[in-house]
Amino acid sequence: MKGWQNYKFICQRVKCDDRQLEQINILENNPYLVDKQQEDEFILHKIPYNDCISLNDLMDAIKSNYVVIFKGQVILIIQAIIQHLFKMAEKKLTHSQLNANNIFIQLKPESNKFTTYQSIIQIDKIYFVQYLIVSEPQNQDLSFRSDLKAIQKIIIQFLEIYQDNNFTKIIEEIKKVKTINDLRQFKQLNDILDQFINEHIDINNQIMKANELENYNKINKQRYLCEKELLIYLEELLKNKIKFEENVFGENGSQMQEQSDNLEGLEYLQQYILFHFQPNFVKQFQNYYGDKLQNTYLIRGITKQSYNEFLTQIEPDRIRANASFDSVMKMIKNCFSSQDQIKQEILKDYKFDVEDLSKKEIVELLYKFYIKHSLGYDLAKLEQFEEVNSKVLNDIQQHLQEHYQMAITFMNLNLLDDLL
Repeated sequence: MKGWQNYKFICQRVKCDDRQLEQINILENNPYLVDKQQEDEFILHKIPYNDCISLNDLMDAIKSNYVVIFKGQVILIIQAIIQHLFKMAEKKLTHSQLNANNIFIQLKPESNKFTTYQSIIQIDKIYFVQYLIVSEPQNQDLSFRSDLKAIQKIIIQFLEIYQDNNFTKIIEEIKKVKTINDLRQFKQLNDILDQFINEHIDINNQIMKANELENYNKINKQRYLCEKELLIYLEELLKNKIKFEENVFGENGSQMQEQSDNLEGLEYLQQYILFHFQPNFVKQFQNYYGDKLQNTYLIRGITKQSYNEFLTQIEPDRIRANASFDSVMKMIKNCFSSQDQIKQEILKDYKFDVEDLSKKEIVELLYKFYIKHSLGYDLAKLEQFEEVNSKVLNDIQQHLQEHYQMAITFMNLNLLDDLL
C-alpha cells in the first residue's frame, strides 16, 4: 500500500444535467476531479493533502496549534475566498451549501507550506466543491442569499479563533452586509477586506502592522525545536499497518498475474475506506500535541514515552479500523463464493456453461458500490459501516444474478436463431 493516506476523497451524487455540471467545471477548473461517472450518479474528487487543504482542516490545525500563521495571512486567505465567490456569482452560479469543508486552498508549488513555523505563503487557487445544484438542481435554497449567509458565518468562525480587537471590528462590519439576491453583496464584502488590508496589513510580510512579527518570534524558536520530532512521529503513525490480508485472492502459482491485477483494484478500494479513518488519527495527533506547543514542553522536545502514551490513547480506534478491514475482507471472500452458489442455482436446469466474472471485476464493482452507498455516511462509525456493507453485498449479489440471467437470455436467443 503506498500513498493512500495522502488524499481526501469527496463524492457527490449527480442529479443535474451536463450543461449545469460543465458550467461549474469551467469555473473551478479543478484538476482533482478524477471521476465524472454520471451514468453511475456520482462524481469523485481525489484531493492530495500535499497540494490542498480544506479551510476546515486549516482552522482545526490552527486551533490545536499544529499550524501557526500570521493574522495578516488569515485576512489574505479570506480575501482570496471572497474573490473566488465573486467570480462564481459573476457566472450566475450559486453554491448554496458553502461551508469550511467545501472550500480548499491550494498554495503555489514554490510556496512555503502551512507548518508550526510562520513563513510567507503564496496562494495559488481557491476551489469550491459540493455545489448543491449538482445533487439537488430543483432545491429552493439555490440563491446568492444563502451563499452570503454561509460566507459571513465562515469568515466570523475563522476570525474568532484569534483574540484581536481589530478582528472584532471587521466582524461587526461583515455582519452589517445585508443579504440580497445579488452579487453586489459579495463586492461589498471584498471592499471591506480591501479597506482593512490597506489600513492594518503589511502585504509584503503578510503580517499586521502592529508588532505582530515581534510577538510571534517569541515562540518560533521553541516550535522549531520540536517540529522535526513531531513530523517523525506523525509519519510513523501514518505507516501503521491497517490493511487487508495479503492472501485475500489466494496464492496459486498459476494465478500470480491475475493476483497482481486483482491487488491493484483492491488498493483503490482500500484507499477509499482508509480515508474515512486516517483523518481521525491525524486530528487526534494534532489535539494531543497541540497544547504542548504553548508551554516549555517544546524546549525539552517530544519524547518517545509521550508518543507511546498517545498510541495507547488511540488504540481503541486502531482496533476498530482493523476490525473494519477484516469485515470487508470477509465480504470480498463472501462475494467470490457467492458467485459459485448463484451460478449453480441459476444454471441448474441448463446444460451449457457461462463465463464467470473475474475477481478483478468483482473488486472493481465493490469499489463502485462502496462509493455509491457511502455518500453521506461515516465509515469510521460501526453502525453506518455495517449498513453500507449490507447494501454493497446486496448490490454485488444482484449484479451476479443479472449476469447469469442475461447470459441465459442470450443463449436462448442464439438457440432460437439457429432453429429459425
